[in-house]
Amino acid sequence: MIALSDLVLPMAVAFLPALFLPARFLFLVLTPVEAADTQLRILRDIACLMTSPRTREALTEAETAEEVLTIIRSALASQPSHQ
Repeated sequence: MIALSDLVLPMAVAFLPALFLPARFLFLVLTPVEAADTQLRILRDIACLMTSPRTREALTEAETAEEVLTIIRSALASQPSHQ
């Protein structure tokens, strides 16, 4: 299940030491304690999604939560492990 909350930060969040660049995307992954495999799969999927410049650009330009979910679902569906 993918759930999304509308949260728009007025400015980028700075995380160190990632080349001192502000973060543009934040993902909060919540799983039961006993679901470590599930959490790792979700983190892998997020990492794969975010390696695509096209996906990152589309997410940056998305204006609604629905658009974000559509982009994420479409990108996930196009990954070999999800077909």
